[in-house]
This record gives sequence, structure tokens and C-alpha cells, in this order.
Amino acid sequence: MFELAATRHSKLSTLGGFNHVHLAEPQKMTVSTKEPCKLEIFSMDLGLDRIKSLLYALGSPEKNLSVIHVAGTNGKGSVCAYIASILKAAGFKVGRYNSPHFLEPTDAMQICDESIDSAAYRELCDRVASVDKENNCGASTFELSTAAAILWFYESKVDFAVIEVGLGGTLDATNVFDNVVASVITPIGMDHAGILGNSIAEIASAKAGIIKANCPVIASPQPEADAMDVVKKTAQRLSSPLLISPMARWCSPSKEQATVDIRYPNDRPLTTYQFKIPLYGDHQLVNAATAVSTIHILKNAKNDLDIKITVEHIQQGMADTRWPGRLDLLTKEQCPWLTNLYSIDEMFVDGAHNPPAAQVLREFVDQQCQTRNNDKVQWIIASTEGKDVKELLSILLRPQDSVCATTFTQPENMPWISHMDPSEIRDIAATVASGPCTVEPSLAQALRNAGQSKGLIVLCGSLYLVADLYRLHRHI
Repeated sequence: MFELAATRHSKLSTLGGFNHVHLAEPQKMTVSTKEPCKLEIFSMDLGLDRIKSLLYALGSPEKNLSVIHVAGTNGKGSVCAYIASILKAAGFKVGRYNSPHFLEPTDAMQICDESIDSAAYRELCDRVASVDKENNCGASTFELSTAAAILWFYESKVDFAVIEVGLGGTLDATNVFDNVVASVITPIGMDHAGILGNSIAEIASAKAGIIKANCPVIASPQPEADAMDVVKKTAQRLSSPLLISPMARWCSPSKEQATVDIRYPNDRPLTTYQFKIPLYGDHQLVNAATAVSTIHILKNAKNDLDIKITVEHIQQGMADTRWPGRLDLLTKEQCPWLTNLYSIDEMFVDGAHNPPAAQVLREFVDQQCQTRNNDKVQWIIASTEGKDVKELLSILLRPQDSVCATTFTQPENMPWISHMDPSEIRDIAATVASGPCTVEPSLAQALRNAGQSKGLIVLCGSLYLVADLYRLHRHI
């Protein structure tokens, strides 16, 4: 679909570009955004010149979208899913763009929870690629993909576009919108160090780069004081009103219903929202509250947008939210093939791949072990090359645990991604866990291995591994 231009910009980037659609006849032109810096690391080639050139050649569709822009280290995807679901429940036509894609490239772009049709996606990509080539934009794969999503949302006349940042914020290909109605910052942690920066403050500065002047900012509570300090200072410098999302709390031991109290603006009475959180994990209290805080600001904003959202819309949207691959519980009732083929009655799957996410996952696993009165965990783990697996495993593993290291298949349209040698994962795991630490060359073999375990089975380490599991399920 997308052919990378044979130029220095054809370096494969996690901020790459797609072929896009014509809004107007393409023009030969050069655009300079006079960026203060340009970051090139390994196969990364971050910057906004190419994506802005491409969007200009497409007729500047990004200028006609009302955007909710979401950056952060963890929780971006679920916050986007909550926000989009609430807006859909309120009757709006909502585009949502997430990266990376989960199972197929088409699922990265959705309108009202429906992915773009495969044929329409191919046609869209061909159009964008053609414009990119004709105008010598040299867009990367992610830039092409982002431009395609923007064009699709524009041509589909969505009311809102909920956009997840790909990497960082300041130089991310999604940071091209003029009409941002809310900038959202989820919890920030150490991830992509060396690309975004080697400290929390540097990483937070990159994430806060999506904040626009005079545009409302909603920030999740931050685990690191330096991150919140950067967000506050950026918002203040740009005269952007900032709401630090309060923490939601569970209403009952069942952990299905939650409540959050929000006061915004400060002269308004306190508003209490109660809603169901359908996703697992205490960390969803943060993500859900951030999403509801964003909706609260939108419905109370003084602007030209006609946003009528009721408490009932919020409750329905929250309850309807789905975000597969993130702390999912697969059971023999849902997935009989797990039991029939691998002797697995239940297993948890999660895309946790960095230390903050690993900490959340381990806390959840500890709760599940206590509930089941079983302290042994059988892990199935794969990782992307370059990740700090030693720190990840030091958080996840306990001495009594067992580990089966494996690989994942090459993600489509993401040739810069490669899996870590599973023997490296096994060797590191063996320094922490006293249970068996093995290597299996395929996910199917890893599942058979795990099926012989007496412990709680958890698959994690990479969303690409989780996607392989779902594809296996789909094709059986």
C-alpha cells in the first residue's frame, strides 16, 4: 500500500507516513516549519516538515477537524477509547486514531468503533502515497498512516477526532492540528529513553509538546513530580487552563462501579460522576477519571462547539468501552480452543512493555494470586529489541515464578520493529525466578508449555505478542 520514497527520509520511522487522499490538486512546494531541532536516532527520523508538506498537498484536511489530542507513556489508548465511546453515546460521529495498530493496519483508524473497510483503506493509502510521491514529500510510514487517517476523518465529516500520539509529542506526526479542543496528558514514565530524553523531565517536555495556546489541558495524576512540574509550566506559559484529573475510587468491593468528583471551573459546584469501568485493573481508576474529566471540560467549555453530553451518556459510554489486549481475561467459556488445544482454562494477557506498565500488571497479578490462593505465575513473554527487559523482569517476576520466552511475528507495515532473542529473555529471567525458564520458538509451543503449569498464566511483554494470540484465536 505505502511505498517508502527512495530518499534519505525513507528511513523506517515509528513516525512514518502513508499515501493520502486528494482534497485538492497537489502542488509542487516546499514547507519549512523552522523547527528548533530534528531528531534522528537509529531508524528514527522525527520531525514535522514532511507530514505538513503532505497534508498541505492533500488540501490541509487537518485544519477542519475538532481534535482531542492524547499523549503520555501509559494509558493513552484506554483514555482515547473511553473518550470516543462517551462521545459516540452522546450521538457524535467520532473518529479515533491509535498507534500502533493491533491486529491489522486498518484497526488503527476507526469511526464510531468501526475500522475502515479494507478496500477503502487500500484506496486511501494509494491516494496518499501518490500525493506524497508527486510532491516529493518523502513521508515515512507512520506519517503516511497519520495523513491517511486525518484525510479519512475529514472526508467522513466526523464531529470529533480522538488522536493518540505515536511517540513523544512535540515532533510526533500527529502534532499538526490547529483546532485542538482538549490536550490530554496521561501518566508519564521512563520509556523511549534516548529518543525522547534521558530523564523524566525531558520526556515530559516532549509529551507536553502537544499543548496548544489557550487550549484546555487535562493531566492525569503523575507518578513523578518532575513530569507534573513540566506539564504545569508548559500550560502556564501557553495560557492554557489546566485541570489535574482527580483520582476516581471504587464504589464497592466488586470493582465494577467507580465515582469521581470534579470541580471545574473552580467557581463551579463540585460535580460527582458514577460509572462502570469495564476494563480490569486499579490503574483504570486513573484512566477513567482522566477521560471523564476531559468530557467534563468539553461539556462546560465556553466555545462555538455545541456539546450536549449528559450523565447518562457518560455512564453508557464508559460501560460500552472496549480496549482489547490490555489486561484481558481469556477463559475456556470465551475461548474453548485454549482448553482444547493447550489445556489452559484461563489466562490474562496484557501489552505491558515498560516499567510503569509492568508495575501496574504485577500489582494486578498479586491481587489475582491472592484471590486464587496460588502464588505461582507462569509467564509467557516476548519483547521488542531495545527494551530494558532486565528492569521489566525485575518488576514482574517473583522467585517462585516460571517464564517461557518466545517471539512475535513481524508487524505489518512496521519493518523497524524486531523481537528480542528469546534466549536473552530466558537468561535474564533465570537470575530472578527459580522456576523453569525456557525458550519456545513459537507462541503455540509456548502455550502448550504454559498449559502444563499449575500457576496463574500471564502473557505480556509486547502488544505484538498479544496481537499474535488474538490472531491465533481468530484463525482457529
